[in-house]
Amino acid sequence: MSDMRWRIAQDAELSDWKQACIPSEQFSRDGWNAYVGFQDLTLVELERLKPSRCLEIGCGPFGIIHFLDTPGIRVGIDPLMLMFESSGYVDRRGVCRVAGVGEQLPFDNDSFDLIFCINVLDHVQSPQAVVREMLRILRPQTGLLVLEVFGLASTFVPLRPVLDRLDNPHPHHPTLSELKALLVREGGRIEYERADKRRAYRIELSTLRSVRAWRHLVSNWLHLRIALRARKG
Repeated sequence: MSDMRWRIAQDAELSDWKQACIPSEQFSRDGWNAYVGFQDLTLVELERLKPSRCLEIGCGPFGIIHFLDTPGIRVGIDPLMLMFESSGYVDRRGVCRVAGVGEQLPFDNDSFDLIFCINVLDHVQSPQAVVREMLRILRPQTGLLVLEVFGLASTFVPLRPVLDRLDNPHPHHPTLSELKALLVREGGRIEYERADKRRAYRIELSTLRSVRAWRHLVSNWLHLRIALRARKG
């Protein structure tokens, strides 16, 4: 993917925040608990793992890492972090915030017990590079990767070239089989998989005046919500 296409996707993401098109379920622990519950997990179950080092890739201002109750080190990385901070959007909550991209994670090998990548892999420049980097820094055997992507059912694959151009925030539209193959190819071991019709975001009536909000509704109709949990090796 070209650098320009990725920048268009990032601009669209920042625009969503500014226009209040981001789902309100992302602003609270209860909301994230229900969201991760789609993967048959809860935050309490993840906290019972007692991870010493946790990372969220593409954490945004209010990512799940901000609501995880663990004494361990919590890190959030996002390419828009500096813009979020300058706009006053960032929810701090003891999280170490890093401006950076998933394709080049500034962390040591085998250094994280728990990694979240929620609604991110379809936004990045190179999904393969991000998966490779996540598995590089994930601790072997015991580390857990919690991954979610908005992808496509096989029925809509013929529409992918059009969606890749028109769906500004999402330059990639993978299928479940493609994601599984990618994880395995890069050294991952899949423990859980699920793909359901994407649950509609709760969009406030006031945001329906926004073209971006309407695009979210259309996107809900076309996309699957794909969840994977994996370990390294």
